[in-house]
Amino acid sequence: MMSGADVSQGATPVEKWAAAWAAPHSDAFWSVSVHNETIRQIVTLHQGGQAIRLRLSNRFGKKPVTLDDVRVGLSECDVSVRAGSSRQLTFAGQPVVTLAPGASALSDPVSLDVMGMQRLAVSLYAAGEFSSLSRHIKANEYLWRAKGNQAQQESGAGFERIDRPLDNSWLLIDEVDVLPRVPTRVVVAFGDSLTDGFFPITGAWGKAKGVAVSEDQRFPDFLARRLIAADLPVS
Repeated sequence: MMSGADVSQGATPVEKWAAAWAAPHSDAFWSVSVHNETIRQIVTLHQGGQAIRLRLSNRFGKKPVTLDDVRVGLSECDVSVRAGSSRQLTFAGQPVVTLAPGASALSDPVSLDVMGMQRLAVSLYAAGEFSSLSRHIKANEYLWRAKGNQAQQESGAGFERIDRPLDNSWLLIDEVDVLPRVPTRVVVAFGDSLTDGFFPITGAWGKAKGVAVSEDQRFPDFLARRLIAADLPVS
């Protein structure tokens, strides 16, 4: 599978976007709520490139969601962003985007050099109050939140980690595309919780038991490392 749109911002007509990370949404039940807060979440790209774009999704949301500031940057020490790497995203040229129930929105491209297995920090600020956000449940990745608009902040100061296992879902984001340096094919992994990296928990709402959170231990991550090591143009 390869994204079909030709790119802008100086790219030649033959260049194509490729999905470097994706996690389809499953529900919005008991999801994290936000009110004048910034949510920072981490995704790991399986392909490098010279530019990125992000897709937001409110597929399972019952109400519109407005995001007032959306930024991406290279993740360092989980919640921190590498100095100078933060980029504000726009949607059809506007920094504020509203997602209707069931709708998605693709950001405008931004220049950012990324590598395969690069961890990317995505910061979403919502001034309003929203609950039951559409999500990919159980990301096996820590979720961080801060009061007010901290999307542009590169340090992790003011962010709190959410440690409840079932709350650590990917919220409102379902795909990151890159502009690869060479034509790239994309492999999609279909499967169950094993493919997804879902870990066992003790009891109904217990703590994680013997798992590696935020360490990219899903089997598609191992496949991506092998493809990168073999220098194959496959995401």
